Amino acid sequence: MKKIIYSWALSKRLHLLIWTLFILYETAVVGILFSLFANPVVYLVHYAIIISIFYLHSDFILPRLMSTKMVFKPLYVLFAVIVLIIIYIMMHYIADLGMIKAGLIQQNGKYQLNFAVIARNLYRGLYFIGFSTGFYYLKKYLLEKKERQILENNRLQDIIRLQEITQLLSDTEIKFLKAQINPHFLFNTLDFIYHESRKSAPLAGEAILRLAQIMRYAISSSINEFGSSLAQEIEQVNNLIYLNQIGSSREQFVSFNYSNELAEVQFPPLIVLTLVENIFKHGEIHDRGHEASIRLSIIDNLLLLETENLSKNKAITEESNLGLSNISRQLSLAFGEKSNLQYGQYSDGYFRTKVEVKFISL
Repeated sequence: MKKIIYSWALSKRLHLLIWTLFILYETAVVGILFSLFANPVVYLVHYAIIISIFYLHSDFILPRLMSTKMVFKPLYVLFAVIVLIIIYIMMHYIADLGMIKAGLIQQNGKYQLNFAVIARNLYRGLYFIGFSTGFYYLKKYLLEKKERQILENNRLQDIIRLQEITQLLSDTEIKFLKAQINPHFLFNTLDFIYHESRKSAPLAGEAILRLAQIMRYAISSSINEFGSSLAQEIEQVNNLIYLNQIGSSREQFVSFNYSNELAEVQFPPLIVLTLVENIFKHGEIHDRGHEASIRLSIIDNLLLLETENLSKNKAITEESNLGLSNISRQLSLAFGEKSNLQYGQYSDGYFRTKVEVKFISL
């Protein structure tokens, strides 16, 4: 309870300070000028009535009347003020009667609701209701000013964000243009080297051609993330196998088996290519008795992609794990719960991956 009272007093500290200073001022002025000092309870009761009427008018009556769309709103406000003045006069009169009976106020003769009592309380009532009305409009002005500041700050934030987005788009456009220029220059150069080298070194020329095809496919795939067909991926896998075989001084044993009906299946690009690249990076592929294999098939509307290779390392490397995590994310984005990726190092020394995708449209 103490915490609640303390929290309330802290939030209303300015109001409490102003009312305290005002009460002390009025009490001191009246006491000094007229030599009248009443019992503290009398001050407490009368100022409690004044403060109650003040906030009743500013915080409840005016906000409700001013927020409505009445045709004769000024008349309703005037009526509310008249009623409030009557309540104010009657509350003070009843409070004085009670305190006279309790002996807190000395009264000669019978205390009546006469013109003098009504006039005195009428003046005081209008005085405080006037201040209450000013307080209401001051609060309203400060609140509207705060809302305007918030709107202005939001507008400035929107302008800043728009400028940032514009700058980001500009930077992205420049980077995109650079990305278009650099590969274009690279492919033109590779094309020139290919045509020149195939005259004297046909094998080198073929290698350059296939490398250019893989690079072009990888770059175009980054733009069209979900629109590649398996036929394109299969072609680049064959290119990758070819390049690794001609670039190795030792014979490699890698088989790639796939069904022709998979050619038109839409599949996220670079997944098969990444799995095959992992075989060449981390697999033992020079042993005829332990041939690495890549198998692509479709059975009862279920696409299966399986790889198997004897592993050089017993543990999955961080690089390989990152690539497999990226594949898992690609599959999830493209197919959701219809896809599944399993991989692991087995006790026989083989590393195996298995991708399953259901409900493939051919």
